[in-house]
Amino acid sequence: MAPFSVDGSGVAAHPFVPLPGPSPKADVRHGVYSFSSPDATNPAVAGLATWRQMKGPSAPASVSAP
Repeated sequence: MAPFSVDGSGVAAHPFVPLPGPSPKADVRHGVYSFSSPDATNPAVAGLATWRQMKGPSAPASVSAP
């Protein structure tokens, strides 16, 4: 496996351009209640939103602990 290396060419070719309009304060639909406060996230909702984004609409199987 080749070692990982970086340089500034990717940033130079694709500079960050912010989207127009005001930044969102929260994304309640996906379980993020505040972007400025990391603790204002509901892991149950955010986890399901991440699962749907990666795997599709089906929910993950429940895991029961003894």
